[in-house]
Amino acid sequence: MANGWFYRQDGKQNGPCSAAELRQLAASGQLQPDNLVWNENMPDWLPAEKVPEIFAIDALVAGNTSPSECIASPGKDQSQMLLLDTLFSFKGRVPRGRFCVCFLCVSLATPIFMFVGGMANNTRGDFGGIILIAALIVLFVVGPWMLLALACKCCHDVGWSGWLLLVFPVPVVNIVAGIYIAAKLFCAPSVDGRNRYG
Repeated sequence: MANGWFYRQDGKQNGPCSAAELRQLAASGQLQPDNLVWNENMPDWLPAEKVPEIFAIDALVAGNTSPSECIASPGKDQSQMLLLDTLFSFKGRVPRGRFCVCFLCVSLATPIFMFVGGMANNTRGDFGGIILIAALIVLFVVGPWMLLALACKCCHDVGWSGWLLLVFPVPVVNIVAGIYIAAKLFCAPSVDGRNRYG
């Protein structure tokens, strides 16, 4: 990236300055995440929080992290992802370790909900039926959605499109391709740096 960075603050355009100077301004609180920044390699002004080499978490903490170090650390943005985004969103990346833990938790929680629903259904009254319906919704809607979202983001982390997961419902193909895809998701390291998914 070019050294000539500009930023807008209080209706005024400031700069040019280096990325290191902008990181120092961000660390000191003088540059806010919603302040617009620009350099000659960018088509348009962006909020500072959207430019990883300026407003990355590591850059704020260290104050002297180079842009290449911010970009080359895979999953930094995703490490700050909220739990709900991790489980329900199809955007972004999830590193393999987080994918395995979340996948295991969701896979174990789903049958537990079914067991609780089955036990509640044996009780008298409408309450048992309500719990059974909630357990069925978790088993057949929420659980698969979370597993699919996690697998999609893990595909993104290894550089694949999440659409590749559509091979699983296809008979016969799903056996061969499914084994390869599952092995890649559970064993392959993250793609270094940023890719088109985050």
